[in-house]
Amino acid sequence: MTLRISLVLSSYNGSEYIDEQLDSLRLQDRTFDEVLICDDCSTDGTYDIIRSYIDRFKLEKWSVAVNAVNNGWKVNFHKLIKHATGDLIFLCDQDDVWLPSKVSEMAFLMENHPEIDVLACDVEPFYETGSKKVPNVGNGANDGALLHEQINAKSIYVTRPGCAYCIRKTFANEIEPFWKESWAHDAMLWELSQVKGTLALYDKRLVKFRRHATNASARKKMTREDRIHDVEDLIDRVRLMKRFGLEKKTLEKADELLLDDINSWLNFRISFLKSRGLREFSSILRHRSFYATWKGLLVDAVLACRG
Repeated sequence: MTLRISLVLSSYNGSEYIDEQLDSLRLQDRTFDEVLICDDCSTDGTYDIIRSYIDRFKLEKWSVAVNAVNNGWKVNFHKLIKHATGDLIFLCDQDDVWLPSKVSEMAFLMENHPEIDVLACDVEPFYETGSKKVPNVGNGANDGALLHEQINAKSIYVTRPGCAYCIRKTFANEIEPFWKESWAHDAMLWELSQVKGTLALYDKRLVKFRRHATNASARKKMTREDRIHDVEDLIDRVRLMKRFGLEKKTLEKADELLLDDINSWLNFRISFLKSRGLREFSSILRHRSFYATWKGLLVDAVLACRG
């Protein structure tokens, strides 16, 4: 069964790299049925570059709009996903390079695996001057394996960026009542599809994932207050994962208990960050398997001691 394909791209001050990204989309070996681009009030001419590109190559299925006010990339992506009409939706940043077969390979898998709602390929990071190394990205075997993800001790960590995703429109509609615009779109899609049991990873690097000093997702220097806010956000996400799973009746009892354990560990982390108590530290140490890596525990300890 051949499915209609949409692509959505949120742009903001991306003039330096946008042409290269657009080239890699135009030269895909399977064309899009719809390309929706929304510029979030760029001040560097990004909108004009995109408009000129569409006109130059006579891309009749491509469109670009500009927001009346700057909404931020999280809101912008959510709006684009809601407006897309394809059966499959590819999510795209403004500064990467897609390999020519990305769309055809991922669409083929989605057409032949109706049990998958969210499919994420692997990416290959490359670094511009001033950028920071991205942990736990591009580490797969790159062997083309299809891996179905289940809830586990590290389910709260999103290990593939949104530019790697192909999602079903039906799933976007299904989770719309649960959507929180304070969340990154990739976290929302990753975690709720994992709860539903419909997340899969395609172990093939199909995106050259550009890292530079002005990436929207770039991490700034962290304070203790930042860390507490991040952990509170994780608590919010775990609660929503549980609510979604219970309402959709996709959550096994063991998975529900695991989410409860993760929630307890996160609350112990907040208590430790605020109080620096030994009892709280002992509790998070007992649950250290919930950290993405041991460095997370070390960062908590350092920030708590700094006060």
